[in-house]
Amino acid sequence: MTEPSQSPRPKQTLRALPAASFGAVLGTVGLGLLWYKASEVFGFSRFWGDLFFYTSVVLFMVLGFAYIVKVANYGASELAEFRSTDKGGFYSAIPTGPLLMSAGWAETAPALAEVSLWISSFFILLFALLLMTRLFRNNDPLENANGSWFICLVSPTLISLGAVPLGYDGLSEFTFAIGASFWALSFPIVLFRTLFGRETPPALRPTWCIMLVPSSAFFLSYVAINGGVVDGLARGVYYWTLFLAFILAYASRDVWRWPFGISWWAFTFPAVALAGAAVVYAGAIPSDGGKIVGVVALYLATGVVLTVWVRSLKAFFQGTLLLEAPGATAGNPHQQPESP
Repeated sequence: MTEPSQSPRPKQTLRALPAASFGAVLGTVGLGLLWYKASEVFGFSRFWGDLFFYTSVVLFMVLGFAYIVKVANYGASELAEFRSTDKGGFYSAIPTGPLLMSAGWAETAPALAEVSLWISSFFILLFALLLMTRLFRNNDPLENANGSWFICLVSPTLISLGAVPLGYDGLSEFTFAIGASFWALSFPIVLFRTLFGRETPPALRPTWCIMLVPSSAFFLSYVAINGGVVDGLARGVYYWTLFLAFILAYASRDVWRWPFGISWWAFTFPAVALAGAAVVYAGAIPSDGGKIVGVVALYLATGVVLTVWVRSLKAFFQGTLLLEAPGATAGNPHQQPESP
């Protein structure tokens, strides 16, 4: 008697490595910068900042090498994905990592920081220009709007975090204006699509948290350009970000039922950015309440990043992190949902 045929099990492959995997770099380097700032504001040890920061540098080199190999083997499908408006925004996570590293190197290695700043800034602005051009020309459906647009269009705001310490005030103001304008334009579109479009599948729901990044980045960059002063506008943006965080936390209350994948890295950088805003606020406006919020946000963000790190390593070594569906073609290489 013939035994029933079994479908082949999905296999882990480099072909399934998404550009959104560089979100792991953003979350880790952001956590390093967060602990650096916490050492200034709260007097904590810089050890944890160094640990997370240099871990992100190594991770970027490993992912960068892996991605170069992938592009060399599957260039056609990768180019098609880069040109799409629903996934193309994730590619901005690649230069945003070195941009954040430039902020960490500004004092200890200024020459390296300058090289990292200018190269990453060029590609961040280029990717934002390309995405906006495609949106103008393609007339894509509203369903293509997603959190990756924030990574691409709002990341120019973050350039000031590396530029201000190096004395590039003009570059900081120029890129801040671009990123802030794109935040005002893209946020209502993505929010409308999330609330009134098709239901977000559980595997992609972590990308909801990317909505925290624009206002957090605005606050951090605005305060940096403003000489560290938290004025009325900065306070308003910070309070809005906290309220949005509560909304997203309640909407994600069943998070442990969501399937784990690369998309979970979308929790990390938003959590770190929000915590960064809380720590900066606590340092600029000393108060018991502000300090408590800053410390709690710091440890929550650290817990989020470490949790996703542990689960990602476990899934990778179990062969379930980077899965390719049986029979996948070069035009559809990614089994895992993408997100930062």
